Amino acid sequence: MKINKDDLEREREIQQDLWNFRRNNYYGEDSDAFWDALCDEVNRISEKHHSLYVDNMLLVCIEDIEARFNKSHGRSVNELEHFRHIFHVLERDRKDES
Repeated sequence: MKINKDDLEREREIQQDLWNFRRNNYYGEDSDAFWDALCDEVNRISEKHHSLYVDNMLLVCIEDIEARFNKSHGRSVNELEHFRHIFHVLERDRKDES
């Protein structure tokens, strides 16, 4: 099946929003204002796209921001446990959507 122009445009917009979110929040900050703004941006992007895919990608980005933040502050990060948590949430969401 060939992808149509509208689908391509929607996909481009989703990827651009995800990239901008990731770029703007790459390292995280140690302030309530940062994390509050992050949550507001996540909600805005989620409401804009109404997509489980987008929500899951945002979750992965948040988990990565948090892990990178912790590493940059010398806090230990168990990467295997980190990705197990992401996988668990994604699986839960997939089951909830069924």
